[in-house]
Amino acid sequence: MQYVIHFEISAAIILLVILGDYFRHKKIPTIQNKTYGWLLIFCFSGSVLNILTVLVAEIATKIPIVLLHILNASFLLATGISTVLFFIYTVALAGKLRKLHTAAVFFLLLPYLAEASYMLFTYVTKQVFYFDQMHQYQQGPMHWTLYLVYYLYGGSGFLWIILQRRKIGIRRTLLLAGTFLIISLFVVIQYYYPRYMLIGLSAAIPLMIYYHSIQNPYNQVDTLTGVYNRAVFVPYLKEFFESKIPFSVYVFALDDFKQINSIIGIKNGDILLKKVAQYFDQIIPNGNVFRLSGDQFAVITSGAIDKIESVEIHMRNFPKVWMIEETEIQLTSCVLGFNGLEYQTVGELLTTVDYAIVTAKKEGKSSCHLVDRTYKESSLLNKKVNEALIRAIEKDSIRVYYQPIVSRKENRVVAAEALVRLDDEVLGSIAPDLFIQIAEQNGLIIKIGELVLEKVCMFLKNNDIIKWNMDHIDVNLSVIQCMQENLEERIFSILDQYEIDPSMIDFEITESAAASFGMLEKNLQKIYQRGISFSLDDFGTGYANMEYIVRLPFDTIKLDKNLLWTSIESNSKTEFFKNITHFINNMGLSVICEGAETQEHIEYLEKAEIDCIQGYFYSPPLCEEDFIRFMNYFYEKKHTLS
Repeated sequence: MQYVIHFEISAAIILLVILGDYFRHKKIPTIQNKTYGWLLIFCFSGSVLNILTVLVAEIATKIPIVLLHILNASFLLATGISTVLFFIYTVALAGKLRKLHTAAVFFLLLPYLAEASYMLFTYVTKQVFYFDQMHQYQQGPMHWTLYLVYYLYGGSGFLWIILQRRKIGIRRTLLLAGTFLIISLFVVIQYYYPRYMLIGLSAAIPLMIYYHSIQNPYNQVDTLTGVYNRAVFVPYLKEFFESKIPFSVYVFALDDFKQINSIIGIKNGDILLKKVAQYFDQIIPNGNVFRLSGDQFAVITSGAIDKIESVEIHMRNFPKVWMIEETEIQLTSCVLGFNGLEYQTVGELLTTVDYAIVTAKKEGKSSCHLVDRTYKESSLLNKKVNEALIRAIEKDSIRVYYQPIVSRKENRVVAAEALVRLDDEVLGSIAPDLFIQIAEQNGLIIKIGELVLEKVCMFLKNNDIIKWNMDHIDVNLSVIQCMQENLEERIFSILDQYEIDPSMIDFEITESAAASFGMLEKNLQKIYQRGISFSLDDFGTGYANMEYIVRLPFDTIKLDKNLLWTSIESNSKTEFFKNITHFINNMGLSVICEGAETQEHIEYLEKAEIDCIQGYFYSPPLCEEDFIRFMNYFYEKKHTLS
């Protein structure tokens, strides 16, 4: 028979190109990637062996039959292994391979093992193939079983894809199913027209499609640093979870990198990141390095972390000085260690990683932690609180409480601070410090801030605070809200909707927000010019800077409660309070002190000549109904607040 070899040569060339490009790039060592690599090797080997069988056939009479038999049997065995690997690859895509029991794996391999067994004895039995007296290849009576084995694995693979379509994804399901149909079509043609050698091409085309759509190594590597990217971080973690092999994750979060980047420039910043990535690649040679985000890296390695010293050594050894074009760059990093199998799922581990990074950043530079169950429980709580916030926004169940601000000289409530409260149907009452922090991290604080402003406007519309001799309601404005370009538009659309006079609203800005000028100053000036007043909240908590008071349009400065509580321990600090008050008053601004809870606090503030006071001494935060009763009780009944 005169064989048409051109298709097989084309297939071998295609497979050789893919093979060379695939193995010259670094790849994460998952079962999926390993299986694809072996697929390339055996498909290419089978294609080359098939070509050799045809070339040798032309000089077959000069070659011993036993060598011809070995060559053809090797080709058929390699092709059979490729068929099995195609099936294994589809199982690996759904992440199910490691979950298969040993007995199940043996059962799945049984058809191929049976084929291989009688292939080895076909030299004697002549059941699969044999060579005639002219040393020409002839099909044996059981040759059809080769196609049966293919369709058994091919059909099982196709069925598996359909059953696992949700796990694999619709796009990949259609892709894999389509390639199985392509292979089946080529095999049918090969069966009825054996002179056309299409087996190699039936493998080369699907493998080329897989390479560009699924296995492309360029999609696994961060283009800037050359280490693995976040896209393959999760699949690699899943490999460890499914295998139950102990592993550890080291996370490096660079300190103040955005600020460094702004100083040295983006180009030099990129060079620095490359050097940092190379450093991580060297310090843990048996680990795999991933870039999680702009300035965060992770290293996954086998084995557990048994002590904090294993984490501390990475923190101490991290270079403090990096040279970029003969310029010294000071750089530090937070280092976190995680024992992977302490977590139930990949999602649980990732949640803990995100929470631990935020916590470590708050502690300052070069912090170091072996993250234990405490972090895990806190991260899970954060996740639950985040879900509670989403529920509260959807159901409009966020509540606003009001805490009176009292002027002792005028014997009246001059204002009230609106404080957000969250009572969840699952978690119950959630502390404001906790859910506000989480809301700021996930961006929900913008929606919450607008909901609070709406509820305050509804309160003002339904209640005449002027009759209570109140000036305004204080509403907190978050850091993230302050940075919005359309802040003015968003605020006044709400005020206009409820027909609220801007003078009835006073926005409280924390010192941490005031620490960032630019957009903040622009926003505040525009809003202030339209009649809304501003207070600087939490003054004295570590960011105190008189430049904020001078440049930003504040009418009031609110002294933080911790300033009162720490100062009252020493009577000598009374003069300090007096000086602060006089200095601020001389600038034409008023002063409010938060946190007054006892008679001692009140007397201390009187000595410090601070008049306006907010605290539990007068009233805790009250729900809307109780606040209305509070105001009516004192102002309709003419009771004194002193």
